[in-house]
Amino acid sequence: MMNSWASGPQLSCQVFTQGKDHHLFFSTTSQPYLGQPIDFERFRFKAIVSKGDGQMEYIKISVSYRSGPEAIILQQATYLPPFIHGNSLTGRQQLYSPDYGREFIYDCGLAGIP
Repeated sequence: MMNSWASGPQLSCQVFTQGKDHHLFFSTTSQPYLGQPIDFERFRFKAIVSKGDGQMEYIKISVSYRSGPEAIILQQATYLPPFIHGNSLTGRQQLYSPDYGREFIYDCGLAGIP
């Protein structure tokens, strides 16, 4: 995860949960299995932008919910090239916790691509 702009393409995600907006940036990586989820109380958000041979291979986004010691996957999405550049890659995604109906909203797009 990046908190500021770096050179090269990035995945920019706007996340809304618990009444707060969060803006996250994810840089490309050649080691996708080292990516860590970001915790938002009981929700977990993970985005991986995998690169190989100097270009983006895929983008994977997952959202899970922890109601106990284990996390339940609410959504997993994989995006493959050619990637949509511009306003939104994912569209607005709205997810709800299985127990109390807590809301988790995100929308991601690519940035830093000519």
